[in-house]
Amino acid sequence: MKKTVILIFILSVAGLSGFYLGFMNRAVELVIHGPVTDGATSTAAMSGTSTSVILKGKEIGSGNIVNDLLGENIKTRLPSLPWYISRAAAITAYLLLFVVIVWGVGMNTGFLYRFTNPVEAWSIHKYLSISLGAMVLTHMSSLLFDKFLFFSLADIFIPFATDYKPIYVFLGIFAFYLLAIIMISSLAARLKWPKLWRVVHDFTYPLFGYVFVHSVFIGTDSQTLALKVVYWLTGTIFIAIVLFRLHRAFKRKKQ
Repeated sequence: MKKTVILIFILSVAGLSGFYLGFMNRAVELVIHGPVTDGATSTAAMSGTSTSVILKGKEIGSGNIVNDLLGENIKTRLPSLPWYISRAAAITAYLLLFVVIVWGVGMNTGFLYRFTNPVEAWSIHKYLSISLGAMVLTHMSSLLFDKFLFFSLADIFIPFATDYKPIYVFLGIFAFYLLAIIMISSLAARLKWPKLWRVVHDFTYPLFGYVFVHSVFIGTDSQTLALKVVYWLTGTIFIAIVLFRLHRAFKRKKQ
């Protein structure tokens, strides 16, 4: 019973936070496909054949600034429901990844076992990880139906297939494959090959780093105050966790 309550609480907080932040009427990034007018180039960051312009939600709704920036021959689309779902799922996945790492450290140090037994702790960790994977798949698959960024199947799974912020998209794709390897090894190798599993599982730390950079630099709403607080608070805690783990490892080796 306690396991279910904890799991529902964590998933509810992460899910509600992610979807609230994802669907808020806040600053978003308008992506223009094609050539831009002289008025747009001064305020837009060029990336291949796509131009991204940061606009406020109300400004996009009114269309006044859009009309000023766009030329007659520019082909563009405004955010659609799949795009909102994609970014909401992405924020939820980020929060779940952070919780999974914190929870794992709590088990590794034995701190969590003061509040729950090992079996329950491992079970919660497993279901949180599965939920994380589900949110990542939702984030990626929603982009296929979006008419805002025009992502294809190749853009989502093949590095540098898209010209939209290719470095940061690549980090997201790489993080997806790394997450898949970590999850598969946890399900298939944890009991059979514990040493191999531990090595692979430690890649969770660089995984979070890749996801952090991907989220901060490609997130179309990462410049809002709410998400700045989320990213930098979780990022600071993550660095503290890494330093703590390194200190423990060094201390054990020294003994």
